[in-house]
Amino acid sequence: MFIKELYLSLLVSLGLSSGAMAGPIINPLAADLPSASYTASSTYLPGTSTYLAENAFNGTGYWNAGNYGWAWIQADMGSIQTISEVKIQTAQSPNGVTQHQIFLSDTFIGAGYGVLSPIYSHSGFTTHGTILDAVFSTPQTGRFLQILSHGGPSWTAQGDVNGRINWIQPQVLTTSGGGSTNVPEPDMMLLLTFALTGIGYARRRKIAQSVTS
Repeated sequence: MFIKELYLSLLVSLGLSSGAMAGPIINPLAADLPSASYTASSTYLPGTSTYLAENAFNGTGYWNAGNYGWAWIQADMGSIQTISEVKIQTAQSPNGVTQHQIFLSDTFIGAGYGVLSPIYSHSGFTTHGTILDAVFSTPQTGRFLQILSHGGPSWTAQGDVNGRINWIQPQVLTTSGGGSTNVPEPDMMLLLTFALTGIGYARRRKIAQSVTS
């Protein structure tokens, strides 16, 4: 799960390009975990599993609380992780003011978020599909990642019914062990320099062989 993600911020900063397209995902470290790793304040299932919390985390659809007001979804990442960015995509109708908070904890949060300080807060006008990008200047650590939201005039929901097509890892994320989970590709100009050097060497070697023969 560490080599896949939705957003392309690292590739853009390196001057690379990609044709990747995707639906939403909150964070790669919280994606593609066992189903039991995902919990929510409510599970709205009108004859389908479309509204499970894991769909919002995995970018395979959206989660809907099935009601107005505050509601949360949570992922147990299995061990303490270091996170530098989280993106949330709203799902709402009608548009209006929504509120969102992000919590990280080493222990299960659930309905106990009231005693914690959020690592990110947003309150403002959003439309369906708005992406909220929380970038932490100081990376945050925790095992349980929780998104607490209030849908305002809409039922509280997150994600996109279209789901993902493919992912690309946007940045180097580290685990609690300090090891890099993804290494960015070398700069394309550097690769081109190596290629031209190799071609030149092969050409000179061929000329030298023809002279001595």
